[in-house]
Amino acid sequence: MRFVRAGGTVTLTHQGEPVAEIRPLAEPGSIEKRIEDLRARGALTGPSGPRKPFDGGTYVPDALQKFLEDRD
Repeated sequence: MRFVRAGGTVTLTHQGEPVAEIRPLAEPGSIEKRIEDLRARGALTGPSGPRKPFDGGTYVPDALQKFLEDRD
């Protein structure tokens, strides 16, 4: 617990496979810091160009029902 309190992460394994992590809880309001850290590591990037408006697609009546029937 001292290790985790100091900021460390412990990975629990079962037969050599990682199954869980024990890590410190995020501090309130730290989402901005987490995003900044991810950007600094290159794990999170912004859009590569201008954003386009979202196109929800074409409405097809009963599309879900038809999909479910065809699936069976």
